[in-house]
Amino acid sequence: MFYTNTTDQLIFLITVCFSFYMFISALWFKNAGPFPRLLGISFLIPVLILSAAFMTNAKPVFNTLSGLAEPALLVFIFILLITRPDNKNFSLFVFLMPVFALVVIIMSNKLTILHSFVPIPRNLIILLGVPLVMNLYLLKKENGTKAYLFWALLPLTAGTAVACYFNYGYVSYLVPLLKLTAYILFAVYFYKEYFNDLIRKTEEIEKKITRVNRNLDLEVKKRMLEVERINQNLVNVSKIDSLSKAMNKAAILDAIENLIASRQKSEFSILMFDIDNFKQVNDTFGHVAGDRCIKSISMMAKSNLREFDLIGRYGGDEFIIVLPGANMHQALQIAERFRHTIELTKTPHYTISIGIASYPKDGATVKALIEAADEGLYKSKTKGKNAVSCRDN
Repeated sequence: MFYTNTTDQLIFLITVCFSFYMFISALWFKNAGPFPRLLGISFLIPVLILSAAFMTNAKPVFNTLSGLAEPALLVFIFILLITRPDNKNFSLFVFLMPVFALVVIIMSNKLTILHSFVPIPRNLIILLGVPLVMNLYLLKKENGTKAYLFWALLPLTAGTAVACYFNYGYVSYLVPLLKLTAYILFAVYFYKEYFNDLIRKTEEIEKKITRVNRNLDLEVKKRMLEVERINQNLVNVSKIDSLSKAMNKAAILDAIENLIASRQKSEFSILMFDIDNFKQVNDTFGHVAGDRCIKSISMMAKSNLREFDLIGRYGGDEFIIVLPGANMHQALQIAERFRHTIELTKTPHYTISIGIASYPKDGATVKALIEAADEGLYKSKTKGKNAVSCRDN
């Protein structure tokens, strides 16, 4: 090495070690943004130039390359600041860095010859003064992490200027101090930039995980609702008579039980009816016609009753209709209207007999109500069928 004093050796070591650290850090944090990564990779330029200087056997060339390392870095940083490269041209700038360093190394021989006539460092600072100052101007209004970049470039630019113009006496000791400060601030900038990027990536991942969990929760809830709906459908199917599509015997009796349990002081009535001479219908028209009668009587009951009234098949051709909130008088009117509708049926023509019971007048239990309605139905049969009756009249 051609440095003869400790200060120059210290500057050389500071520049090489910190530049190599910045370069390796940029390579390590591959998920960082394109600009901070390219900025870190650009420290390859002084590493290459100083490595070439270290391997040269000519002191003038060594001095020229050593003086060009950091000005070349500052020029490339200026290019990055004005172009603000993104991921699309990331590879291009990575390729340009060693090319740029190689051009500086190749030009060093000619600059060394020119240095014998005119001081190269002084003229370089004059030539590069505009981009060096522009670096600071472009960054002076930056806040947050980029503010560290401004304060890093400021002592590096000042140290380069001092090394070219005032590198003698006690002032020469200021150069390594300025450069050490600059590289420490660069290290802080990269640390914060990469660390903030990791935090940002982590937050994005956490948000994605939250969204996935939310979607999973929604999907699970959706599936649970679907399962509940299917189960409810299965329950509902288990309560439906397959032929008439009315409620089956167990379901209609449960409905009456629930009304008694939930409406202790509210009236309701039930109608029990069957098809008159149903055996004759089966014998005359066949069992298919008999089944058709059962289906049609259930459909007509649903279309003639209120929305909240219930109909169930009690057994064979017997049906029970539950009329919530209806007293005996109202039940008689509903029963007569329904009986008359059935009387108008044709092909085959059939009629029905109806018995009525009201809660709590005719009974306070399901069994008592069924017995009262059955007695009313028997009474209608004794009247000659096609009639509506209650137990007491």
